[in-house]
Amino acid sequence: LEMLNESQARFDALASNLPGMLFQLRRDAEGGFRFLFVSEGCQKLFGFKQQHLLASADRLFDAFEPDARKSLENALRKSAANGTLLNWEGYTRRARQKWINLRSTPHRFDSGVVEWRGIATNVTESKESEAELRAFAEGTDLATDLAETPFRLMASLCSKPFINLESAINHPCQALAD
Repeated sequence: LEMLNESQARFDALASNLPGMLFQLRRDAEGGFRFLFVSEGCQKLFGFKQQHLLASADRLFDAFEPDARKSLENALRKSAANGTLLNWEGYTRRARQKWINLRSTPHRFDSGVVEWRGIATNVTESKESEAELRAFAEGTDLATDLAETPFRLMASLCSKPFINLESAINHPCQALAD
C-alpha cells in the first residue's frame, strides 16, 4: 500500500507540474463521452474545476466554437475508427480565445468502448507566432516589412542583417539589382 501511495504522489506531482491538462476520456459503445480523469490543469486551460469536467464531458465540447467542436468530434471519430493518434487543434469560445491542442492515442476495447489517455495544451502563442510569420511572409513591400513589429523582433535575434527575401525579390528596387 505504501508503494502505491508513493506512486500516486509521484504521478500527482508530475501532473500538477505539466503545462496543460492530462485526461482520460472514454467513449462508450453508444457514442457518449465521459471523463474518467482530468488533472488540475483543466482550471487554467478551460476555467473548469475537475469535478465539473468529470461530471459532464459536454463542458469540454461546449468550450469550443461550433466549427471547432464539430472538428473535434470528427477527429475523435476518426481516431477511434482507425486507431490513430488524436492530434487536434481548435479554439475556445471564451472572450480571449485560446488555441488548444489535444494529443492522445486511442485504446479500443472489445466491448466497443474507446479511451484516450492524453494531454491538452494551450498552443495560443505558437498559433499567434505562426500567423504573424505567415502575414510577414506574404508582405510585398520592403519598407512596410521593415517597419513591422514581427520583422523587428526577428531581426533583433540575428547578429547579421536580416531581410525578408520574398519581399526583396518582389521589391521594385530588385529590378535595379538584376
